[in-house]
Amino acid sequence: MKKSTFAKAMADKALWIALLMVGTTGIGMGNTVTIPGDAYTAYDIPEGGAALQLNINRADNNLVIDDSEIQLQDSSDTVQWSRSSASQATHVYQIGTVLSAREYLHVFGHYHYTNGTGSGPLPTFNAKVAAPDVDIGSLTEEQEESVGVWIPKGGTRTAVSVHAVQCRSPSSSQQTLTWSSGKMSLWTAASGGSMLSGGSYALGADQGATYYAQGDSASGSIRDSEIKTAYTVSGQGTAYDKVKLTVVGATLSSFSTVLVNATNDVSVTLSPNPPGITNTLQIVCLSGSGSAEFTPSGGTSLDIGQSGTVKIKGVTASSVSNNIMLKAVMNGTILASNVFTVIEPEVEMKKVEYTSDHGVLTDYNTDYTGSGGTAYNPRGWIKGGANNPITHVKDGKITANVTLCVQPSGISFNLTGDGPIGALDFHKTNLTSTASDQVISVTSDEKLPVGMDVLSNSISWSINVGGSTYGNESSGPHKIYVTWGLPGSDPTLKRVNKVCNTALGQNTSESIADSLQNMVASNTTFGSGDVDGWALLDGGSGDCDNQARCMKYTFEMPGAGYANVQFVRASSNAGQGNCLDLESRVVSNQTQYLVMDFDTGGGYNWNAFEGCCEAASHYYAITPKKKAANDYGMLQTLGCQQFWVITDAIPGSSGGWNVIDIIEEVAIP
Repeated sequence: MKKSTFAKAMADKALWIALLMVGTTGIGMGNTVTIPGDAYTAYDIPEGGAALQLNINRADNNLVIDDSEIQLQDSSDTVQWSRSSASQATHVYQIGTVLSAREYLHVFGHYHYTNGTGSGPLPTFNAKVAAPDVDIGSLTEEQEESVGVWIPKGGTRTAVSVHAVQCRSPSSSQQTLTWSSGKMSLWTAASGGSMLSGGSYALGADQGATYYAQGDSASGSIRDSEIKTAYTVSGQGTAYDKVKLTVVGATLSSFSTVLVNATNDVSVTLSPNPPGITNTLQIVCLSGSGSAEFTPSGGTSLDIGQSGTVKIKGVTASSVSNNIMLKAVMNGTILASNVFTVIEPEVEMKKVEYTSDHGVLTDYNTDYTGSGGTAYNPRGWIKGGANNPITHVKDGKITANVTLCVQPSGISFNLTGDGPIGALDFHKTNLTSTASDQVISVTSDEKLPVGMDVLSNSISWSINVGGSTYGNESSGPHKIYVTWGLPGSDPTLKRVNKVCNTALGQNTSESIADSLQNMVASNTTFGSGDVDGWALLDGGSGDCDNQARCMKYTFEMPGAGYANVQFVRASSNAGQGNCLDLESRVVSNQTQYLVMDFDTGGGYNWNAFEGCCEAASHYYAITPKKKAANDYGMLQTLGCQQFWVITDAIPGSSGGWNVIDIIEEVAIP
């Protein structure tokens, strides 16, 4: 910036030229130059410039100044001057605002004496104002000071031109270059070269030179730094020119990955803040393929005028690692950068193992008679391996350990398992990936059905990261036998599958018993084969107690409750509990027994008892298929007759028995 000067010299004659600084408050202090001869001076023009006024006074009435030959000269004629119309006689000249020392002034003219003294008829006088000059770029001198120049911290060096001093004094041969060394350094080359030490450097006033400014520390405020050159005329003053600078720095919060369709918040810190200049954030692909963008704008370039937070969204996955760069750029120079990878998260389901099931189901599936086999392990599904069924109590939530691998590591995610019913829906939040197998415990959103059921459904597993879903890999189909309670003895796959499908949808123990009675009645054969229990479902025939025992086992298998085989007998006494014992009497030293006759026609079909399954607070007979609330009710509903008879053995004994004599019929009470 111009620090205008006027030279002053002493001569033996008294023509004074006064150059005065005029500010907003009026005329300031000025220097006086005495001619003839060449005189030099220097002024420090304040920032923003100042207006000057030139007064030429006649100290000697015999001295005449040739007005028409007085001239002012400057480097670019941007400083305008004119003779004051208000003071023609006193030789007052108005000079426009001087903004820069580069606008050097050279005042010259002719004079003569009316009395013949002096050297020659038209001697010349000169008054010179020295003008040092330092420039960056193509800014005007006013812009260099009021706007200034922005340079990047740690970026490309900026050329600084120092010019030879205009109107320099022969007695002052040096100019001094200074800079804000805490913020920047000066170098002898655009790259490499030597750094000028300290914060000042002296060079010849007649020399021009180019140095290169490098930003070393970000400015605390706009235009808090400067590069300045100074030229001093001994005894007269110093002229300065300066360029104001702002060193701009930036930092980006560090991140290594952005997920496809997810966003990262990135903090951008500018120094100073705001820096007074618009910087640009850019996303570029360095190699291979892959892309990201700013959101919500959707572009890869974003202007930023102050510190803040921006959102970056992954668009397509990187083909190689660390191939995408986010950079903060000022006038083509990178202030800060961060290299990252756009990743499509990978989810691989490995295993679903139930932990709330009974853990007792075995794999024996050959027949109903057998009870061998091995308990299923694992109790659930393995990718590419076993997919084992389980039993689980009704009306309860399912818990399981899910093994999966989510890549890359360090991703915060939520896990979702989506099945066709709420009991097969799972959600687990606030998880972090390890890029290796990790076991996650999950609990179903809802309970299983309140009744018996057989489920065979797949579960779709996915992860959610920042609102985006990845994965959708299925496990299963999962076979779940929903039981009433803990399964009964020897729960083989063959048996559990039979009873659960038979009692499908039943939601009371009584309705379970009803459905199992129907199944046993239709799937077994009544006869004298003496095949018992579960074996009847494989074939052969059995008596009523064999069938009742089969129903007992099937009822206990899904945990519907305890069942018992009861023998309902003929009875002469009414009421519950009176029909379970064999009645006898002794007449004339002969024992008589009360037995049943199921042939209500002309013949007899003797039975010592009807074998029944007592389950769910009811009595069930299989052949004939009857149901009653208790033993007495069963006797009433069987539709049989009862007689006192004499037999050759106790009725119902394992060796068999026969009726020898019929004494009398007794009505059912």
